[in-house]
Amino acid sequence: MVSVIVPVYNVEMYLVRCIESIINQTYKDIEIILIDDGSKDQSYEICKRYADKYDFVKAIHIENHGVSFARNLGIEKSTGEYIQFVDSDDYIEPNMIELLLMEKKRRNTDIVLCGYYRESLEKKESFVPNDTNCDYNEFDKLIAYWTFDPIIGSPCNKLFDSKIIKKNAIRFHEGVTYAEDFCFCMDYYTHLTRFSAVPNALYHYRDTPNSLTKKNTLDVDKLWMDQFAACKKIFDFVNKNGLDVVQSYAAKQIYSYICSFVFYKKIRTSGILNAIRWLVKISDIRHKRLIKSTKKLSRMGNLNYVFRVVKFLNLFAPVVRS
Repeated sequence: MVSVIVPVYNVEMYLVRCIESIINQTYKDIEIILIDDGSKDQSYEICKRYADKYDFVKAIHIENHGVSFARNLGIEKSTGEYIQFVDSDDYIEPNMIELLLMEKKRRNTDIVLCGYYRESLEKKESFVPNDTNCDYNEFDKLIAYWTFDPIIGSPCNKLFDSKIIKKNAIRFHEGVTYAEDFCFCMDYYTHLTRFSAVPNALYHYRDTPNSLTKKNTLDVDKLWMDQFAACKKIFDFVNKNGLDVVQSYAAKQIYSYICSFVFYKKIRTSGILNAIRWLVKISDIRHKRLIKSTKKLSRMGNLNYVFRVVKFLNLFAPVVRS
């Protein structure tokens, strides 16, 4: 059985299409767990209507705690051998679950991912990974290429093994406002041996500004800390799986990404100091003057000097994307 977990929050305009796309899957051995996270519109009433009509649909209403809490509750309530996540303002192709499950069984992998469509009022784009069956070293390159893109970072275009999630107590990070889904995926990746991907766009990601999973934050320092934690997850992944931290494609790409992020967002001195020390550690730039710069920085605490150091680092940031 596949447990499909759907966190719901104020999406009455899109919810019916989302639920119908799951109910009408070609693969029928599923349970649908709708977690209404304190909606103030008619979302829960819609969930309840489907739960009353279908035995395999569960509707749970809770006070508003955020998307991570809702997804974690869905994990606790799930009974399927496999877990899939769908956001309540999105929808999936009719054969998505069947194709992912077939691929997982055919190649005996611990996770299967697929491509997706990004849809807005103005346009519709597709993003698709190559047909891939790989181990950690090859997956490292895949992470490097896609970085924080939903191909890697979203839980919604993937079929997870429930045993791996529950045995290792893998959960979404509650209280995190940015990249909590990416961190969940990275935590899951560290417990796997094989990965596979199907070269099809099967998930429809709808760009709506007010959904449960697409909140923006004005707290720049909090955004930075969440971003840094997400980057650190890749560093931990590289270390845990015996990959060369210096040579790792993923580490280099994140090094480049975080340098740019820190420089252009102009985060406070304390956060940048930690970032520079970490970046120097994982980079293949071994200039002693960089180490001296970070020591000097801790004494000076001068923000302009911080930016000059980060800009210098950024000039040497390797580019992995082709």
